[in-house]
Amino acid sequence: MKDSKYTKFGASVIGPLQIKNGLPNQDSFITRSYSWGNIVVVADGLGSKQHPEIGSAQVGKAVCESVVKFTRIKNSSLEDLFRLINSNWMINISPYYYRDCSTTCLIAIQIQDRLILARLGDGMIVAASKDNEIILLAEDKDSGFSNMTNCMSNKFNYSDWQIKDLKDFKIKYVILCSDGIADDLKEDSRVSFASSLYKSYSAMSTRNINRDIKNWLKKWPVPKHTDDKSIAGLFLKEISNE
Repeated sequence: MKDSKYTKFGASVIGPLQIKNGLPNQDSFITRSYSWGNIVVVADGLGSKQHPEIGSAQVGKAVCESVVKFTRIKNSSLEDLFRLINSNWMINISPYYYRDCSTTCLIAIQIQDRLILARLGDGMIVAASKDNEIILLAEDKDSGFSNMTNCMSNKFNYSDWQIKDLKDFKIKYVILCSDGIADDLKEDSRVSFASSLYKSYSAMSTRNINRDIKNWLKKWPVPKHTDDKSIAGLFLKEISNE
C-alpha cells in the first residue's frame, strides 16, 4: 500500500541556454511513494560536463534503491545510507565516467514521522511541519556558507552533505528547488515562496499541480534567466475543491 496522506508533485523545464545550444535539460526530479513513506529528489547536472543529464537522472534512482534497502536494515547510520547512495550512483552511470556526469542533489526522505533532508551542492529545500516548524537548507551568503562546488563523485565524503535528520516531524509540506529557481529568489523570500505554493496547491491533484507549475516555470519572470528549472515535493492533502 502506498502512502496516501501526501500529494506528490514535480515539474522541470529546460533553460533558454540549453535550447540555444541544442542541449537537453540537465535537471532531473523523482518522486516515489512506499508503504512507509515518500522520497523526493531534485538533481542539477553540471553544465560544464559532457553528460550532466545522465548524472542527474541516475542519482534519483540511486537514492530510491538505497533508501529501500536502508529501511530494511536495522541500525544503519545515515552515513551508511549516503555512502550507499554514492556507490549506487557510480554503478548506475556506467559506462559513463563519473567526471562527465557530475551533479548536485537535493533529497527529502519521509519515513513515517521521520524526515531526512539532504543537500549536496546548490539549490534549496524548505520544509514545514503541522506545528509550523520551518526548516530551510540553502546557501547562506551572510554567513559565508557555500557548498556550490560539491557534487556526486567517485570519492564519498559525508561532510560534503548538508543534512537534517528530524524525528517526530509531521510534514505539512516539503519543497525542493534547483538553483535555476532558488538563485532567483531573494534570501528572505524563500520560505514565503514555499508557503504560498502550499496554500495555492494543497487541495489540487498531482496532475493539475504539475501542469500549472510547469506553465509558470516556462514563463519565468526573471529577465535574462538561462538555467533549467526544477521543483518537486510533498503537500499534506487538504480537502479538494476541484
